[in-house]
Amino acid sequence: MKIWIVRLIGILMVAAGAYFLPKFDQNDPDERYKKIVSIFAIPMGIMVIMATLIQIG
Repeated sequence: MKIWIVRLIGILMVAAGAYFLPKFDQNDPDERYKKIVSIFAIPMGIMVIMATLIQIG
């Protein structure tokens, strides 16, 4: 049951990163930080999903 919660968090990370990525402007200093966070949220979410799919042991 807990693994589904972690997998859902990973899916939400990917979805949030993909949703917010085109909304931020690169030239604004505050929004540049948010854009970097959005860029890193997508692979982090994919890694969380893949880690739950690979069950070692």
